[in-house]
Amino acid sequence: MHVYRIMLYEKCYNIKKVRLNVLISSEKGIVQQFSAEIIPYANALTSRLVQTFFKYTLKDVGPEQDTEESNDADDSEISASGILETIKRILLAKLPEECYGQISDHLCQIFYFAFSEQGADYLEEATAILNIVLHNCKVVPQKIWFFYPILGYLMLGVPQTPPTAMLNLSTEQKELLENTKEGWAAEEIQFFIGCLKNFIKKGGDFFLTAKDFWGKSFIQLIFEIMQKVFTIFQNGPSDIEMICSLTIYLSLIENHFGKIDPYIPLILDHCTSIIFSNMLEKVTLMAFEVVCLYY
Repeated sequence: MHVYRIMLYEKCYNIKKVRLNVLISSEKGIVQQFSAEIIPYANALTSRLVQTFFKYTLKDVGPEQDTEESNDADDSEISASGILETIKRILLAKLPEECYGQISDHLCQIFYFAFSEQGADYLEEATAILNIVLHNCKVVPQKIWFFYPILGYLMLGVPQTPPTAMLNLSTEQKELLENTKEGWAAEEIQFFIGCLKNFIKKGGDFFLTAKDFWGKSFIQLIFEIMQKVFTIFQNGPSDIEMICSLTIYLSLIENHFGKIDPYIPLILDHCTSIIFSNMLEKVTLMAFEVVCLYY
């Protein structure tokens, strides 16, 4: 039954009279209703959905093309987003843990694209998918660790000095690193927080000792991200980004208490400076909660 539905996607792909977003909506409903039955087919189904996702995203429309073609491109973007939503529903079907590792092979292709500027329209959905995988794995799949520093680079950009560890990276990984040079997603921290917290929670001792491609520790990246968040948002009208980012400190303390003593003064100094500043009340209260959790 599941194979027939994927065949239907492929048959309908080039039929302009078919509303692709309607087709995707039907698939989302089927996945939601029959999630238990889909489990044995989850890996194969996700693989085919990823292939179809890229068929839609490759339908670029240049400025010289007519309105009908532009509308087709809009439909393709809607349908591509719908496919990512369907994948999310598959991943939420309480799959066996080993399935998430297998499916990650296919999902990495989406992450390589969505974490680049070319795929920026799908950043929110892609980070949601990554977060589901992390949440459902007791141990972070090895191939997924590549994306932890990427989330940091998307906000911070990459160091200007030559990297110290680029061996064994694929062409796609090197291209994505190149694409994060300028930190093009600096204001999208709300999409990254869940993933960062799950990397911290599931990373164990590896998270505490790992370094990025420039020899920077994974924990150091956290502090640089926090500094960036407050630099961008502390004078803005919204406090949600700062409040949510402070929960990263909570995750560090909760999951690695007693193992991060050298970094505790940095956390407390930052939170204390927030408490005694003129920041919005909810931000101050969250900083106070971090301090209280430690003591």
